[in-house]
Amino acid sequence: MSTPSDSPFQPSDDTTATAPATATPPSSSVVAPIAAPSAAPSETPGAAPVESDESLDPRVCPACKKTHEGTEAAAMKGLAQSPARLAKLVKGLDANGWKKSYGPGKWSIRQILAHLRDCEMVYAVRWRKMISEENAVLTPFDQDLWASGTAYAKQDAKQAFATWSALRMTNLEMLKLAGKPALARGGNHPEYGPITAAQLVRHILAHDDNHLGQIEAARASGRKPAKRAAAAKVKRATSKRPAKKKRR
Repeated sequence: MSTPSDSPFQPSDDTTATAPATATPPSSSVVAPIAAPSAAPSETPGAAPVESDESLDPRVCPACKKTHEGTEAAAMKGLAQSPARLAKLVKGLDANGWKKSYGPGKWSIRQILAHLRDCEMVYAVRWRKMISEENAVLTPFDQDLWASGTAYAKQDAKQAFATWSALRMTNLEMLKLAGKPALARGGNHPEYGPITAAQLVRHILAHDDNHLGQIEAARASGRKPAKRAAAAKVKRATSKRPAKKKRR
């Protein structure tokens, strides 16, 4: 799986091999009977059944290949706290502040907020497919193409934050109403393989932590260490004072 540099938790675009062309049979006056479909319309050909929660450890993430410790309740609580954490990080940012990046060639704070919002929309669909459908197939997306194609760098960061926060609360409400058994249900991702709703909950919390850390680093970039900044301020103040005449 090719993983975009800005978000180690998101898949790249789905690369599907093209099947070889089938030669057209010669025409015939006899029409062959139409074969009955091998699968019910609600099933997806080639989709393996999703394993139960007994065989898929909810702590082991198929998406980022990491182990996310903690209970489902703790992860849900963490997801609910993320909007307040992010609000604190972006408080007081001016037009230039939204443009700050955590490193050369990396996303700005504005772009990260647009990414978080779009991911939450994707997660909303994935959770609902997992909970409501049998053998749900989860569609990948290319985050870098979305960022460039939809002009993340020019979008309204405050609006992106408001939309992300509202989507997060809506998703959490849905998961709570669906109940604990719903978290054991899952779907099939072309790159991850089988993944459950519970695993996605933990994965998204780690995704939050990753990007909030990037925003914190971006805000810190360009700041002088406290002691150096204070010393520079004192130096500037003393340099403006008129020199005292020495008494003879």
